[in-house]
Amino acid sequence: FIDFERGRRAAIATSHLEIKGTLAIGAFTLSGIADRIDVLTSGGAAILDYKTGAAPSKKQVENLMSPQLPLEAAILASGGFGDIGSRATEALLYLSLASEKSARTPRLIDGAAELAKEAVDALQRRIAWFAEENTPYRSRVRPYRADIAGDYDHLARVREWSPSGWAEEE
Repeated sequence: FIDFERGRRAAIATSHLEIKGTLAIGAFTLSGIADRIDVLTSGGAAILDYKTGAAPSKKQVENLMSPQLPLEAAILASGGFGDIGSRATEALLYLSLASEKSARTPRLIDGAAELAKEAVDALQRRIAWFAEENTPYRSRVRPYRADIAGDYDHLARVREWSPSGWAEEE
């Protein structure tokens, strides 16, 4: 981590930590807190997310299964992070603080501007979908790991209705 930081310092004009941002999408307001935004000497910015566990894979970010940083890039492009202003995101970076050495390698995601646009488009579609009166609210919208419980599984009675007989294990 220290070597990574030393290598980046010359390109950083200012760093902003735990900064709040918002993006208006019609009547909906997306809000979030970026772990860190580095304003670069080039005029652009890098958005960094610290992870205590595993960072999402590059594929998960590119497929918008983990849209956090692309959405933060959209907030930044719109000027939604206050004094930082509107800036192009040059890099999306995940920094793992995990104890395993292999997990500590920073993960760079390319194509921030395009990912930001795709993430906002997907969010707009999702907002419109949920605005429909007949849209069901599922406990797991896009489960890619069945071994991770959803926050609302108990309300949806997932264990009871599971075809694997999961409920019998309790």
